[in-house]
Amino acid sequence: MALQIAFAPLELAPKQFTVGDTIRVTFSFLYTVGEDTTITFQAVPYQYRLGILDRIGASAGIKELRLATATEPQEVQESVEFTLSGISAGTYGLLVEVPGTNYGAKVDGVLVVAGAPDMFSAMMPMLMMVMMMGMIMPMVTQGTTEEEAA
Repeated sequence: MALQIAFAPLELAPKQFTVGDTIRVTFSFLYTVGEDTTITFQAVPYQYRLGILDRIGASAGIKELRLATATEPQEVQESVEFTLSGISAGTYGLLVEVPGTNYGAKVDGVLVVAGAPDMFSAMMPMLMMVMMMGMIMPMVTQGTTEEEAA
């Protein structure tokens, strides 16, 4: 008998966090399996980018769990923790899954992360100004000669 897992739906309301917070996710599922098995669970924030689910791997919480042989569905309640790191301010979903399988449960828009924006976003206005100066300066100085400039 192969491993069979059925996750209970994640019922979460949006909640505010800051970068560096530790989040504990408790989830439950039913399983059946023909022999003792060890599986890995992962809880990870995600966003959709260009229509593709993008896991924020730096913040993943991972836990190994030993499942005893069960021919009748057995209910398990587990929890896994992770720290919000490598993540920018924004709204994220939460995914609990068994990596490499189709077993998992997710809920969109429940992690609202506040805090300092990432380095690229913070420097973007300055970069735009430098780029504009680089484009404008040649047009402004185009008609002058070295003698006129001195």
